[in-house]
Amino acid sequence: MDLDDYLQEKESVVARVEAYDDKDAMTDHRKGELAVTPNRVVFVRNKVVSDISLNGVDSIEYRAPSYPYRYLYWAGGCFGFAALFFILGKEIDPIAQFSGLLGFTAVFAGIVLLVTGLFLKRAMLSLHTSNATFEFVSKDNSLAAIAHALRGHENR
Repeated sequence: MDLDDYLQEKESVVARVEAYDDKDAMTDHRKGELAVTPNRVVFVRNKVVSDISLNGVDSIEYRAPSYPYRYLYWAGGCFGFAALFFILGKEIDPIAQFSGLLGFTAVFAGIVLLVTGLFLKRAMLSLHTSNATFEFVSKDNSLAAIAHALRGHENR
């Protein structure tokens, strides 16, 4: 389903952007189109539609593009395990047999996590309603325009 097919006839779109509805998504199966109309926020992804009334939005939270720190923390944990295996491998003989392989694997996993975090550097928009919180992320700077459009509706 396309966004233009879902919107009512003659319903104007204040702002629109391609976004993901999952902050860890990297593939197109979680990508959709987010739009603000004068009365609602609509997110269309394949055959799934989220339609949020602007009157039901309690708060708006926008975060500028930043590195997702949870990937940095997990990478630090992997590097810590690698250091532990290398230290224990020198001190305890039975661990020495497999500490090099486990340490290398942990270092490799840490590097993969750091690089993955670079690909997931995105802006984030959270819409809080009384029933749920909707989170949308995008590399497109137009996500800020969505936040401004929502803020403009609030000031009317």
